Amino acid sequence: MVHQRHLLLCQTTEVLGFDTLWVPMEVFPQEPTLFFSWLQGLTSLYWFIDIFTTMNTGIYNEKGDIDARRWQIFKSYAAQLSMMKIIKMVGGTWRYGHA
Repeated sequence: MVHQRHLLLCQTTEVLGFDTLWVPMEVFPQEPTLFFSWLQGLTSLYWFIDIFTTMNTGIYNEKGDIDARRWQIFKSYAAQLSMMKIIKMVGGTWRYGHA
């Protein structure tokens, strides 16, 4: 279990690192390469899977108990997201194939 958690943390760090470096570079026109297309597809897949993984966790409710109901988890995370982030995630995925 500990090894799986470390592996997930490493993957998250790599995906965030790629997104942090690559997203600002999309402002400049570049020749699309197979490698970067593959990496963009891989990061999109990671974030897609991350949504479902997050919905299978739990949150603390107002009473201090752990709430594992998916709708409550969704509402909690949706309240924390800014509207611009939601537009970027959904709109970017639909229009460009990646967020």
